[in-house]
Amino acid sequence: MRRALVYTVLLATALLAPRATSAQLVELRSASGDTALVILTGDTATAHLYISGTGGVSAYDITIFLDDSRVQLVSADTFSYYNLPVPTITPGTNEVQVTASGVGRTDFTMVVAKLTFEMNAVAAEGSLLSFRVNSLTAGDGTTDLLPTHRTSIFQTCQAEQQWGDLDDTRTITSRDALITITGALGLPTTGFDLTAGDVDRDSLTTTRDALFILSYAIGLWGDRAGTNRLNRCAPLLPAPADLAFWRSSDLWVLDAADTIPRPLGVAGWAGNYPSWAPDGSAIIYTHSVSGWSWDFVRVTPGGSIIDTLFVSTSGDYAPSYSPDGTQIAFLSQRVSPQSLYVMNADGSSQVRLTDTLWIDADTRIEWRPDGNKILFRGYNVGNCCPRKMWTINPDGTGLAEVYPGSGGEQGLDAIWSPAGDTVAYYSNHSGLGRVYRVAATGDSIGVPASFLSSTQNYPGWLPAGITFRAFPRSGYEWYLLGASGRHFRLFRGLSSDVRASWRR
Repeated sequence: MRRALVYTVLLATALLAPRATSAQLVELRSASGDTALVILTGDTATAHLYISGTGGVSAYDITIFLDDSRVQLVSADTFSYYNLPVPTITPGTNEVQVTASGVGRTDFTMVVAKLTFEMNAVAAEGSLLSFRVNSLTAGDGTTDLLPTHRTSIFQTCQAEQQWGDLDDTRTITSRDALITITGALGLPTTGFDLTAGDVDRDSLTTTRDALFILSYAIGLWGDRAGTNRLNRCAPLLPAPADLAFWRSSDLWVLDAADTIPRPLGVAGWAGNYPSWAPDGSAIIYTHSVSGWSWDFVRVTPGGSIIDTLFVSTSGDYAPSYSPDGTQIAFLSQRVSPQSLYVMNADGSSQVRLTDTLWIDADTRIEWRPDGNKILFRGYNVGNCCPRKMWTINPDGTGLAEVYPGSGGEQGLDAIWSPAGDTVAYYSNHSGLGRVYRVAATGDSIGVPASFLSSTQNYPGWLPAGITFRAFPRSGYEWYLLGASGRHFRLFRGLSSDVRASWRR
């Protein structure tokens, strides 16, 4: 959670969207500029809704997702300077719609609303807030800003007491100061939490803290006395399926319904995705022995090595199980151009599928859920070197580009939707990485899947939604984007977490 004494204007270059020179950033901030709002249970607190970016705002329609069993949006107000009315609040289930339309302004940064949230009196944790922008009009009253906007993540966090409130009466009095000084002198203070008295932030409870608390009690300055004391913020969403990913060169697993990943104790090449056997009994991955010698190793989800499927001296890598578990697709440098192969799950009957494409070494090989097509990335040897997304039938027929112009996207880590009719991929178009989705046939350009303000990569796609890694706040985190547009956090990651593969 970052803290700021003043509001800062975000650099326009940090807000660039892939197909625009500027973008509107929609975000909530606490009055002090934090990306979290700490609310005392049974009480309220106010956050400010910011919209920043060239063009200003004259109208907006925004859905805020939250957990309404913990926190609710109870009221709204406006800042008259920005010529927008008090927004209309329309509650729904685990979401609330906020809308306003007026003359507006063309200021780069506009505080368009003050939103007051209430924490449920029995709440034990907070809620992660994310946004779906339904419409957004510039200050000129006509320009549609929806295609280029970005959004942030905001947290409402639960607090059970305030700093300086040692007797937990939710009122700071001279009694709290007396308890603090009693403890500071080493006398008994049974039943009181002295850590709540550390209002000068030095990790000690001393007579200095007692003085601050007393000052606050009589209406004078008291440092952080009276500030809500953070207990718990938003929970993580239990994983919707089993997940395998690389942390540096080590293989890690996040079990379904868990939020804490665990190491398997085996290492491999993080340049390719691991692949789950459909029944969950094994994970296959590429292990580099030395030089161009590669093992296709199978390991149980508990970390026990099952076997080495085969050892190659010709640069074979990136094994990927078919949906029925009977075949494995992989890349090989045994021929030129390096090509896509398919074999039986036991390593037999290895058949070359491509001979006119150079298949990228870091491509993701993905079978369509019905097993009838394989998705990968590479370029035509007669047209070097725009990388494109391709599909092919498992028998080597039907080679086709995913959509015209896919080379302009440089689509990375492409994956099928559960229905097999759409593809999600990562692109760093214009220097700002995003996850896109595109129909497997018929579309001419991808559309953003998520509008989060930070880079997104390593997409996955489950019935529950699209997953990816992002950096919207401090530290990497893995997210799930649901069909409604709501974002959930799955687990906190590291910069070395790459190539997450879900068991589908």
